[in-house]
Amino acid sequence: MAANLKRVTISVSPDMETELRLVKEELFDNATQNEMIRQLIQKGLDSLHPQDGSGQGQQERTA
Repeated sequence: MAANLKRVTISVSPDMETELRLVKEELFDNATQNEMIRQLIQKGLDSLHPQDGSGQGQQERTA
């Protein structure tokens, strides 16, 4: 992970907190909550960009 990460703080509703907990248990059980949030944000940002024609959006920046 890059050493120059920017720390941000967000507030979530109780419903979103529940949804995030379920997603963590189902899809990100081996990742930290921080990594899960970074990946979810990146996927959301990637979804804003048009497809490149290969059926995939921009390559995932996290590994």
